[in-house]
Amino acid sequence: AEGQSADTGIVLEWARTLGLLNDPADSSSLAESVPDSGGVFFVPAFSGLQAPFNDDRAVTAMFGMTPVTTKAHIVRAMLESLAFRFKSLYETALTETKIPLSHVRVDGGVARNDFLVQMMSDTVDQVIERSQNSDMSCLGAAFLAGLAKGVWSSKE
Repeated sequence: AEGQSADTGIVLEWARTLGLLNDPADSSSLAESVPDSGGVFFVPAFSGLQAPFNDDRAVTAMFGMTPVTTKAHIVRAMLESLAFRFKSLYETALTETKIPLSHVRVDGGVARNDFLVQMMSDTVDQVIERSQNSDMSCLGAAFLAGLAKGVWSSKE
């Protein structure tokens, strides 16, 4: 089973364009610099909400900011929202397939974010494996295209 969250990378890039981060790679240490999100909640919906919610009219939102909210709280809330998005996809895969998942792998740029991957693991109580290649979906599509066109004769 594969679950995809289309806005994951966009969230951290948007944080960078707002000046919350110099580099998306900084988000992990910034999030860890505060004990919690300080009551800030972020809804990542730049492309609407995908499965299982399927609401293409949903919009990105942020709630709970106060005068003591810092950029660390906001960035942590953004990363937490991505972990909870993952949890929704994970639970949907379990419900729809009715098959327990033996392992979970993540890829993409945010898979290198220690805070996010640990929180994802904590929310579903499962070890998360990081793919050696950060864009496994693209690599898989390329391999399938190569097989279909005869570039390779087998999956091996």
